[in-house]
Amino acid sequence: MAKEMETPQFLERAHPGRTIHDYLRILLRRRWAVLGVFLLLVATTALYSFTATPVYKAAVQILIERAQPQILDGHAT
Repeated sequence: MAKEMETPQFLERAHPGRTIHDYLRILLRRRWAVLGVFLLLVATTALYSFTATPVYKAAVQILIERAQPQILDGHAT
């Protein structure tokens, strides 16, 4: 008879019975810490974005040529 495969021990010890609902409950319980970290990251990113030295430089040159006015002689074609 074939022997059934056994589940490795490290898989058996890894939080049995945890569901997405459990993780959401943990996040809700720690919502102020999560919100604080999120706002700190947003503020740090905004501060860096607005105070960083730009690393690009652009230059534009426009060439405008004068053309002779084209006056219609009144004849429809």
